[in-house]
Amino acid sequence: MNLPSIEKILFLDIETVPQYETFKEASELLKDLFKQKFKTKTNEVLTQPSSEEELWEEMWNLKSPLSAEFGKIVCISVGTIFNGKFVTKSFSGDDEKALLNDFVNGKLNSQLNDTSGKNLFWCVYNGEVFDLPFISKRLIINGLNIPKIFLYPNFKPWERNFIVDLKNVWKWDVFDGAVSLGLLGYSLGLSVHKDEMNGSKVKDVYYLEKDIKKISDYCQKDVTLLFNIYSKLLEINVG
Repeated sequence: MNLPSIEKILFLDIETVPQYETFKEASELLKDLFKQKFKTKTNEVLTQPSSEEELWEEMWNLKSPLSAEFGKIVCISVGTIFNGKFVTKSFSGDDEKALLNDFVNGKLNSQLNDTSGKNLFWCVYNGEVFDLPFISKRLIINGLNIPKIFLYPNFKPWERNFIVDLKNVWKWDVFDGAVSLGLLGYSLGLSVHKDEMNGSKVKDVYYLEKDIKKISDYCQKDVTLLFNIYSKLLEINVG
Protein backbone atom coordinates (compact mmCIF):
# COMPACT_ATOMS: atom_id res chain seq x y z
CA MET A 1 0.00 0.00 0.00
CA ASN A 2 3.04 2.23 -0.51
CA LEU A 3 3.50 2.81 3.23
CA PRO A 4 6.93 3.68 4.68
CA SER A 5 8.92 1.03 6.53
CA ILE A 6 7.56 0.60 10.02
CA GLU A 7 11.05 1.03 11.51
CA LYS A 8 10.95 4.68 10.40
CA ILE A 9 7.57 5.43 11.96
CA LEU A 10 6.74 7.38 15.12
CA PHE A 11 3.12 6.85 16.17
CA LEU A 12 1.30 9.63 18.04
CA ASP A 13 -1.96 10.23 19.89
CA ILE A 14 -3.18 12.88 22.35
CA GLU A 15 -5.81 13.22 25.07
CA THR A 16 -7.51 16.54 25.78
CA VAL A 17 -9.89 17.95 28.40
CA PRO A 18 -11.76 21.22 28.97
CA GLN A 19 -9.63 24.03 30.42
CA TYR A 20 -12.13 24.20 33.29
CA GLU A 21 -14.02 21.32 34.84
CA THR A 22 -17.34 23.12 34.40
CA PHE A 23 -18.61 25.86 32.13
CA LYS A 24 -19.63 27.79 35.24
CA GLU A 25 -15.97 28.17 36.25
CA ALA A 26 -14.98 29.92 33.03
CA SER A 27 -14.78 33.72 32.90
CA GLU A 28 -17.82 35.60 31.60
CA LEU A 29 -15.90 36.65 28.49
CA LEU A 30 -14.81 33.08 27.75
CA LYS A 31 -18.40 31.90 28.22
CA ASP A 32 -19.64 34.50 25.75
CA LEU A 33 -16.98 33.56 23.20
CA PHE A 34 -17.81 29.89 23.61
CA LYS A 35 -21.51 30.55 23.06
CA GLN A 36 -20.76 32.63 19.96
CA LYS A 37 -18.70 29.81 18.46
CA PHE A 38 -21.10 26.97 19.21
CA LYS A 39 -24.56 28.56 19.26
CA THR A 40 -25.48 26.79 16.00
CA LYS A 41 -24.32 23.40 17.34
CA THR A 42 -26.60 23.03 20.35
CA ASN A 43 -28.69 20.42 18.53
CA GLU A 44 -25.73 18.03 18.95
CA VAL A 45 -26.44 17.64 22.66
CA LEU A 46 -27.88 14.15 23.12
CA THR A 47 -29.62 14.74 26.44
CA GLN A 48 -32.66 16.91 27.11
CA PRO A 49 -31.30 19.76 29.25
CA SER A 50 -33.79 21.28 31.68
CA SER A 51 -32.33 24.78 31.46
CA GLU A 52 -30.07 26.93 29.32
CA GLU A 53 -27.39 26.62 31.99
CA GLU A 54 -27.51 22.84 31.76
CA LEU A 55 -27.45 23.06 27.97
CA TRP A 56 -24.19 25.00 27.97
CA GLU A 57 -22.63 22.71 30.55
CA GLU A 58 -23.34 19.82 28.19
CA MET A 59 -21.96 21.78 25.25
CA TRP A 60 -18.84 22.57 27.25
CA ASN A 61 -18.26 18.88 27.98
CA LEU A 62 -18.89 18.01 24.35
CA LYS A 63 -17.03 20.72 22.46
CA SER A 64 -14.29 22.25 24.61
CA PRO A 65 -11.97 19.19 24.53
CA LEU A 66 -12.09 19.34 20.73
CA SER A 67 -11.12 23.02 20.50
CA ALA A 68 -7.62 24.31 21.25
CA GLU A 69 -9.08 27.63 22.37
CA PHE A 70 -11.24 26.07 25.11
CA GLY A 71 -9.45 22.79 25.86
CA LYS A 72 -5.97 21.69 26.86
CA ILE A 73 -3.69 18.70 26.40
CA VAL A 74 -3.13 16.36 29.35
CA CYS A 75 -1.28 13.59 27.53
CA ILE A 76 0.77 13.06 24.37
CA SER A 77 1.80 9.46 23.74
CA VAL A 78 4.28 8.28 21.13
CA GLY A 79 5.45 4.85 20.10
CA THR A 80 8.18 3.41 17.92
CA ILE A 81 10.26 0.28 17.37
CA PHE A 82 13.36 0.34 19.56
CA ASN A 83 15.85 -2.53 19.66
CA GLY A 84 13.36 -4.71 17.81
CA LYS A 85 10.47 -4.06 20.18
CA PHE A 86 7.56 -1.62 20.06
CA VAL A 87 7.80 0.80 22.97
CA THR A 88 5.60 3.70 24.05
CA LYS A 89 6.20 6.86 26.06
CA SER A 90 3.83 9.50 27.41
CA PHE A 91 4.23 13.19 28.16
CA SER A 92 1.47 13.91 30.64
CA GLY A 93 0.50 15.97 33.66
CA ASP A 94 -1.47 18.93 34.96
CA ASP A 95 1.07 21.49 33.75
CA GLU A 96 0.37 21.63 30.02
CA LYS A 97 3.22 24.01 29.26
CA ALA A 98 5.71 21.70 30.99
CA LEU A 99 4.53 18.58 29.15
CA LEU A 100 4.56 20.40 25.81
CA ASN A 101 8.04 21.72 26.52
CA ASP A 102 9.26 18.21 27.37
CA PHE A 103 7.69 16.92 24.16
CA VAL A 104 9.18 19.47 21.76
CA ASN A 105 12.52 20.22 23.44
CA GLY A 106 13.46 16.79 24.74
CA LYS A 107 14.80 13.73 22.97
CA LEU A 108 12.22 14.08 20.18
CA ASN A 109 13.47 17.51 19.10
CA SER A 110 15.42 16.28 16.08
CA GLN A 111 12.54 14.05 14.93
CA LEU A 112 10.06 16.90 15.24
CA ASN A 113 12.19 18.98 12.90
CA ASP A 114 12.81 16.28 10.29
CA THR A 115 10.40 16.93 7.42
CA SER A 116 12.51 15.33 4.69
CA GLY A 117 10.18 12.36 4.30
CA LYS A 118 13.23 10.12 4.07
CA ASN A 119 14.42 9.31 7.57
CA LEU A 120 11.32 9.56 9.69
CA PHE A 121 7.54 9.51 9.36
CA TRP A 122 4.76 10.36 11.81
CA CYS A 123 1.68 8.14 11.90
CA VAL A 124 -1.57 9.49 13.32
CA TYR A 125 -5.28 8.74 13.17
CA ASN A 126 -7.28 11.83 12.20
CA GLY A 127 -4.19 13.67 13.35
CA GLU A 128 -3.95 16.03 10.39
CA VAL A 129 -7.21 17.69 11.42
CA PHE A 130 -7.11 17.15 15.19
CA ASP A 131 -3.97 16.01 17.05
CA LEU A 132 -1.35 17.98 15.13
CA PRO A 133 -3.31 21.28 14.83
CA PHE A 134 -4.31 21.01 18.50
CA ILE A 135 -0.68 20.58 19.59
CA SER A 136 0.41 23.45 17.32
CA LYS A 137 -2.17 25.88 18.68
CA ARG A 138 -1.51 24.95 22.30
CA LEU A 139 2.23 25.49 21.70
CA ILE A 140 1.47 29.00 20.44
CA ILE A 141 -0.95 29.72 23.30
CA ASN A 142 1.70 28.59 25.80
CA GLY A 143 4.38 30.75 24.17
CA LEU A 144 6.51 27.84 22.93
CA ASN A 145 8.31 27.41 19.62
CA ILE A 146 6.72 25.23 16.94
CA PRO A 147 8.79 22.39 15.45
CA LYS A 148 8.82 22.05 11.67
CA ILE A 149 6.46 19.09 11.42
CA PHE A 150 3.61 21.23 12.77
CA LEU A 151 4.01 23.72 9.94
CA TYR A 152 2.73 21.21 7.37
CA PRO A 153 -0.18 23.47 6.26
CA ASN A 154 2.50 25.63 4.59
CA PHE A 155 3.87 22.65 2.67
CA LYS A 156 2.78 21.59 -0.79
CA PRO A 157 0.77 18.33 -0.78
CA TRP A 158 3.71 16.28 -2.08
CA GLU A 159 5.94 17.74 0.64
CA ARG A 160 3.73 16.38 3.42
CA ASN A 161 4.76 12.77 2.97
CA PHE A 162 6.36 12.72 6.42
CA ILE A 163 2.82 12.47 7.88
CA VAL A 164 0.82 9.28 7.41
CA ASP A 165 -2.78 9.69 8.58
CA LEU A 166 -4.30 6.21 8.57
CA LYS A 167 -7.82 7.60 8.78
CA ASN A 168 -7.29 9.16 5.36
CA VAL A 169 -5.59 6.01 4.07
CA TRP A 170 -8.59 3.87 5.04
CA LYS A 171 -11.10 6.47 3.86
CA TRP A 172 -10.02 5.63 0.30
CA ASP A 173 -11.23 8.97 -1.10
CA VAL A 174 -14.80 8.09 -0.14
CA PHE A 175 -16.71 11.06 1.32
CA ASP A 176 -18.24 9.11 4.22
CA GLY A 177 -15.58 6.38 4.32
CA ALA A 178 -13.99 7.43 7.62
CA VAL A 179 -14.36 5.12 10.65
CA SER A 180 -13.15 5.18 14.23
CA LEU A 181 -9.80 3.74 15.23
CA GLY A 182 -11.54 1.03 17.23
CA LEU A 183 -13.81 0.00 14.36
CA LEU A 184 -10.89 -0.22 11.94
CA GLY A 185 -8.91 -2.33 14.40
CA TYR A 186 -11.88 -4.63 14.96
CA SER A 187 -12.52 -4.95 11.21
CA LEU A 188 -8.91 -6.04 10.71
CA GLY A 189 -9.25 -8.74 13.36
CA LEU A 190 -7.09 -7.00 15.92
CA SER A 191 -7.48 -6.98 19.67
CA VAL A 192 -9.24 -3.72 20.52
CA HIS A 193 -8.97 -2.59 24.14
CA LYS A 194 -12.38 -2.40 25.74
CA ASP A 195 -12.19 -1.12 29.28
CA GLU A 196 -13.92 1.48 31.39
CA MET A 197 -12.04 4.25 29.60
CA ASN A 198 -12.99 5.91 26.35
CA GLY A 199 -12.52 9.37 24.91
CA SER A 200 -15.73 10.73 26.42
CA LYS A 201 -14.61 9.74 29.94
CA VAL A 202 -11.17 11.36 29.89
CA LYS A 203 -12.54 14.55 31.43
CA ASP A 204 -14.02 12.76 34.45
CA VAL A 205 -10.91 10.66 34.95
CA TYR A 206 -8.85 13.85 34.92
CA TYR A 207 -11.01 16.15 37.03
CA LEU A 208 -12.86 13.72 39.31
CA GLU A 209 -10.53 10.73 39.68
CA LYS A 210 -7.38 12.84 39.19
CA ASP A 211 -5.73 9.78 37.65
CA ILE A 212 -3.32 10.99 34.98
CA LYS A 213 -1.66 7.57 34.78
CA LYS A 214 -4.97 6.00 33.78
CA ILE A 215 -5.24 8.53 30.96
CA SER A 216 -1.65 7.88 29.88
CA ASP A 217 -2.25 4.12 29.84
CA TYR A 218 -5.38 4.63 27.74
CA CYS A 219 -3.54 6.91 25.30
CA GLN A 220 -0.70 4.40 24.96
CA LYS A 221 -3.21 1.66 24.18
CA ASP A 222 -4.48 3.76 21.26
CA VAL A 223 -0.91 4.26 20.05
CA THR A 224 -0.34 0.51 20.25
CA LEU A 225 -3.54 -0.15 18.31
CA LEU A 226 -2.40 2.35 15.69
CA PHE A 227 0.90 0.47 15.42
CA ASN A 228 -0.92 -2.88 15.05
CA ILE A 229 -3.19 -1.49 12.32
CA TYR A 230 -0.18 -0.13 10.46
CA SER A 231 1.55 -3.51 10.75
CA LYS A 232 -1.55 -5.24 9.39
CA LEU A 233 -1.78 -2.91 6.40
CA LEU A 234 1.89 -3.54 5.57
CA GLU A 235 1.03 -7.23 5.08
CA ILE A 236 -1.24 -6.40 2.14
CA ASN A 237 0.23 -7.22 -1.26
CA VAL A 238 -0.77 -5.09 -4.25
CA GLY A 239 -0.82 -6.46 -7.76
